[in-house]
Amino acid sequence: MIVIRPCSDLAYVATSGIIVSGALCVLSEQDRLPARGGVFTPAIAFKDTSLIDRLAQHGVTYQIVENAVDD
Repeated sequence: MIVIRPCSDLAYVATSGIIVSGALCVLSEQDRLPARGGVFTPAIAFKDTSLIDRLAQHGVTYQIVENAVDD
């Protein structure tokens, strides 16, 4: 499971940082986006871009958690 770790209130500050970071990747890294196809998930569309680094600059990080739910 992947857990989002926002720096602050996810509903306001982190959401705007995520949207702007994605838009900047689309505008400045078009050569790294899929050239052909239909509808892509964000993971596939942004896999070769600097989106994760841009998000980290806004304090949004991701953590892979195993066994996140207690049995």
